[in-house]
Amino acid sequence: MQSMYEVVVHEKLERLLGGSRMPAYYQYANEMTAEQYVDAVIKGVLKDPVITFLLRCGRTPVKVVANYLEDAQSCNYALLMEWRNPFL
Repeated sequence: MQSMYEVVVHEKLERLLGGSRMPAYYQYANEMTAEQYVDAVIKGVLKDPVITFLLRCGRTPVKVVANYLEDAQSCNYALLMEWRNPFL
């Protein structure tokens, strides 16, 4: 992941944007929407192995996307996240 940040900085790009799996969402899908799940993870009420890690790496959430990828654990959702180049 560090190399992706290095490319963004070296090429003077504004940001890195990517979809993140939500592999623990299936455990809560019957109780809350994907947006509510992401909000709970952001607030620290729930932990998601991928989203929590990426938040700690400086990524910020942009939008929950349905049918982003075929992934049963994520219920086919992803969280679009960005990392802004701090050197611009």
